[in-house]
Amino acid sequence: LAADGTIDRELDLRIGKGFGAFNCLGKAWCRKILTRTKIPIYQAAVLTVLLYGCETWTLTKKQMHRLEVFHQRCLRRILRVRYYNHVTDEEVLSRTGLCSVETIISSTRLRWFGHVVRMEPERTPLELLHWTPHYGKRG
Repeated sequence: LAADGTIDRELDLRIGKGFGAFNCLGKAWCRKILTRTKIPIYQAAVLTVLLYGCETWTLTKKQMHRLEVFHQRCLRRILRVRYYNHVTDEEVLSRTGLCSVETIISSTRLRWFGHVVRMEPERTPLELLHWTPHYGKRG
């Protein structure tokens, strides 16, 4: 979290680490391995690195778009789809059987919310969930 309240620096790091994880497996994407084998590898090795801690992120549309662009670039490389093939993002997602990054982040947030709601009352995340400021419009 930066001084101005944005997570741009964290997003840069996450995309960089995701790119590094994707490139470490570069030969796996080029070999004649079945796509149905490549996708679980991508989910385990790249998406987990990219979206680590995403349940607590507050993203703008621009930041979400950056994550979606990275996700689509990786999937297009796995499928060997080039830009001149004019394949839509939805078609790429349907070919791989994956969801958009926005959907993945939403489900992760809901899963985290379920954990927080079931926590013991003295736990900090639950206290922060029910916290209300004593000043301003909500006070």
